[in-house]
Amino acid sequence: DGEEIIQSVDVYYSSFGDPFNIDGKYPEMKTQIVFTKKSDPLLEDSDRDGDLDYIDPEPMQYVLNGYFIKQLVKLYDLAVEYNDASKLLDIPSLYNIGRDKWLPFMFLRSFQHKQNGDRSYDGAMWTITAGDIDDGFIDFVKSENLELYNYFRNTSEIYANSYVNKKTSEWETLDLYHMAATISAYNFDTQTVLNADDLLLSVILPHSMTLIKSIGMTWLQSSILREEHIDNLAGWAGDLQTLVVSDILNKKVVNYQMAKDVFSKVFLTKTSQFSSEDFYADIDAKNIYYDFKNTNKSFETVVRDYYSIQKDWRISKFIDYKPMFEVKSIVEIYVNQKCNDIQWPLYIDDSKNYNYSIGNKITSLLKGEIYTIPDYLRDGVVDGFTEYLMSCTIDER
Repeated sequence: DGEEIIQSVDVYYSSFGDPFNIDGKYPEMKTQIVFTKKSDPLLEDSDRDGDLDYIDPEPMQYVLNGYFIKQLVKLYDLAVEYNDASKLLDIPSLYNIGRDKWLPFMFLRSFQHKQNGDRSYDGAMWTITAGDIDDGFIDFVKSENLELYNYFRNTSEIYANSYVNKKTSEWETLDLYHMAATISAYNFDTQTVLNADDLLLSVILPHSMTLIKSIGMTWLQSSILREEHIDNLAGWAGDLQTLVVSDILNKKVVNYQMAKDVFSKVFLTKTSQFSSEDFYADIDAKNIYYDFKNTNKSFETVVRDYYSIQKDWRISKFIDYKPMFEVKSIVEIYVNQKCNDIQWPLYIDDSKNYNYSIGNKITSLLKGEIYTIPDYLRDGVVDGFTEYLMSCTIDER
C-alpha cells in the first residue's frame, strides 16, 4: 500500500498471563519482536544483484551471480562424489588445484559448440591444453540432477558487473563457457601430458591419444614455451592474438597510430574476436584460478567472495598489481611474431601450405602461411591494450 514497512513491534504482557492489569495499565514486562526482511515487496530484485527475489538464495544480501554460484556448488559436490569413485584418474601432477575442481569447469566448457555441431573447446590442442572431455562425468550429472544439467546447458553467460554498459544499455556479462575452458587450462598441467608414456597417456587422455600422437607435439614440447605461455594462450593472450589476426591485419594498417586506433575501435565490441564478454571471462578465469590455488578457502567461498567483493578490483588482481612497464613487457611477448624462435600457432594461417619447423626439424603439427606482424602494428596493439588495463586499475582505486 506504499506505507513504510514496520521494522519491529513491542509486545506487553503481565506475569499473570493477562495483557492488562485490573486498572487498565500496561503490565510490568515487555519484549520486542524485530522483523527481518526476506525481500522488499516493492522491488523484484531487493538487493539489486541481478537475481530476482524468487530465485535469489539471499534476496537481501548483494552477491552478484548468487543463484549461479548456488548451482555451481551443487555441480562441485557432484564432482567430488564422482572423483571419489574414480580416484585412479586423480593424478596429482596433472591437476594443479585438483581434479575435483577441474571437473565442474570441464563440464561447463563442453556445452560450447561450433556451427557444425562440434565442441568448441575440444580437439587435440584443447585436449593437450585443458584435458580431455570426460563424458562419464557429464552423463553422471545428467543422471543425478537433470534440472542442474539443463540449467548449465542453457546458461552461457553470467553477470560481470551489476551496472549498465553505457554503449549497450545492458548489464555487462561474461562468456561462462569460455571462462570455464580457461580455468580448465590453468588447472591442467600440459607438461605432464607431454612427458607421459603411452600407458599414462592412455589413462589421462583416452579419447584423444591417437589424434595427439598422429599430429606430434613438437611445438608444445619446446622448453622455450613454459606452462604459463600455454595457459595464457587459452585465455587473454590467445584472444589478443586472434584479434590481431582477424580484426586488425585486414584493415591495411600502415603505422603505429593507425594500429592503436584500430585496436581501440574493435576491442571489446560485440563483433570483435576479443569482445567484452571474452575479456571478462579471461580476467575472471585467471583471478578465480589463483584464488583457488593461493588460499585455503572452500570452493563456494572463493567464487562467492570474488563476485561479491573482489570483482571490484579484478584488473588490478589480473596484472598482479604490477607497474605499467612490467605489464607492457608481458603483453609484448604475445603480440610479438614469435616467442624467441618459436612461431605462435595463432599467427599461422592453416588454410595455406607451410611446413612448420623448429630448427632443422620439420613437423606436421602446424601447416599454413605465417602472418606477418610488423613492429609498428605490434607496438600499437601492445600500447593500446596495456593502457586500457592501466586505466581500469585507476578506476578501481
